[in-house]
Amino acid sequence: MATLYYYSIGGNDLNDASLWWNDLNHTSPAGRIPTSSDNVVILSDVTNTATSPTYNSIQVKSAIFGNSNGGNTLTIATSAVFYGLCINYFSITVLTTYFNGYSINRGTINGNVIFNDCSYNGSGGKYTTATFNSINNKTIGNASLVL
Repeated sequence: MATLYYYSIGGNDLNDASLWWNDLNHTSPAGRIPTSSDNVVILSDVTNTATSPTYNSIQVKSAIFGNSNGGNTLTIATSAVFYGLCINYFSITVLTTYFNGYSINRGTINGNVIFNDCSYNGSGGKYTTATFNSINNKTIGNASLVL
């Protein structure tokens, strides 16, 4: 199990091995895409993934994750954590997802969701169950439960 970091200035696909790094400062290329046993940290925007990857855990730090057209899915074995100013558009199957800071969910979370700080469930956002510990303490727009 390794921790790999996604960082890109121009690319946007999780399946591009040249965008994965062994270190936070993105100076040591990983030369591979993560596997289901890896933990991943997303450091820049991701708008596409050609496949439906599976990771052990994921952290997204101040990035746009997915795109408003939808269609991209991820499977996470343990947890997904969004920090800072993030917008999630991906469909994620996960045990628990945490939205922190000013993060917004506009995707579908198949699992438990916990909204903290100023985070909230935005227009189009869906989830299985949710706990709202955020200042907003609400759902915005047409968010609904996943059936």
